[in-house]
Amino acid sequence: MTHLLHEQSYWYLEEARRVLKPGGTIIFSFLEFKEPYHWKAFEETIAMSKSRVDTHLNVFMDRDWMPIWAEHLGMDLVDVRGAAEVVVPGGHLGQAICVLRKPG
Repeated sequence: MTHLLHEQSYWYLEEARRVLKPGGTIIFSFLEFKEPYHWKAFEETIAMSKSRVDTHLNVFMDRDWMPIWAEHLGMDLVDVRGAAEVVVPGGHLGQAICVLRKPG
């Protein structure tokens, strides 16, 4: 979701939910302002924009949105983790992650 507009991200999740089997899981990553590394990415994006350097779109979200999105999507919010939290043995992804599950 880091390179999509919010509306596009939500639509993506709607489509993923539509084709997902009951009990299926969606995992997505996102950039979050409260993460120091992500804030650095935000500042770099601003600097590139000011210098008119073409760059990819970086879109930031907040974990507080996840319960709201899950409710409107009819999904269960399973987990939200920060960028530095371990999600695999011995490592992290460098982005925040959200885990949603389709009921059933």
